[in-house]
Amino acid sequence: MRSSFAQLPFAAAVLVAAEATASAAEPSTSERREDRPAPVLDEPAFRYTRPYEKDYLRTVVEEAIILGAGFTQYSFDKSNEADWDLAPEWSSLQSKLTFESLTYDNNNFDTNWLTHPLAGWAYYSAARSNRLSLPASFLFAFGASTLWEVLGEIREHAAINDIIATPVTGLAIGEPMLQLGALAQRSRSPVTRAFAWVLSPFKAAHDAIDGLETERAPA
Repeated sequence: MRSSFAQLPFAAAVLVAAEATASAAEPSTSERREDRPAPVLDEPAFRYTRPYEKDYLRTVVEEAIILGAGFTQYSFDKSNEADWDLAPEWSSLQSKLTFESLTYDNNNFDTNWLTHPLAGWAYYSAARSNRLSLPASFLFAFGASTLWEVLGEIREHAAINDIIATPVTGLAIGEPMLQLGALAQRSRSPVTRAFAWVLSPFKAAHDAIDGLETERAPA
């Protein structure tokens, strides 16, 4: 009995050594994964295989491009002349800034509820797809809408309903489209992932430009 008990420490040492050797030979779960940084998971729509940054500068540039394109079209569209009640000068801008030239416009349905929501979607999506937060993206859309009514349509009275409806409908359309686009990007099917360019083209383009790969859904 005494010799058997004396062998116990030796046997225990052998078992510990064998377990350590087996553990060293078998890679851990983290080691079996690809060697890459932990993805940023602060928002489900922005789950990538590496950390990302919010691009405020690109947002400002893209908002300016959208407003510039709208102003170019507006300048050549002679159908807007019926609403040109103000002169393109400082006094018109001043009257808007002092809330003297504010009104509720009576534009056609397609103008107020098709083109303005489309513009709101563009304002909102440009900011949100640059990975800004929802409140920040809404503020960009609201700012762009206000800038358009004050400066873009310099010859018209600023429409209160447009200033409000444009960013609100932009958020209401843009956020669901972005979430659906992000869901399509997480698919393991290339066909489904292609729909991301239809559902959320701004996000798909920004991700491609920035070289960001979306985390795939579990198999």
